[in-house]
Amino acid sequence: MFNLTVRVITGLPFWDTQCGFKLFETKAAREIFRRQQLERFGFDVEVLFIARKLGYSTIEVPVRWNDVAGTKVSAVSGLSAFLDPCACGCSS
Repeated sequence: MFNLTVRVITGLPFWDTQCGFKLFETKAAREIFRRQQLERFGFDVEVLFIARKLGYSTIEVPVRWNDVAGTKVSAVSGLSAFLDPCACGCSS
């Protein structure tokens, strides 16, 4: 539900914004993270939103993931991402 809501609100095309694997060129990373303000759960959506807003091309590629028991994204943590104040206007 979180990812669907993110796609509707932000216009981001990604199925998994919370995947910890993100790769940026150095120049893009500097521009994006200079503007990033969130430090909690919502920062993933924020950096992707900023990248798109700055005109950087973005793609989503599949990764192989080994699940670690006990590391789940709950509905509460997803909701907390929307409650993070976001300067870029992508949530709350």
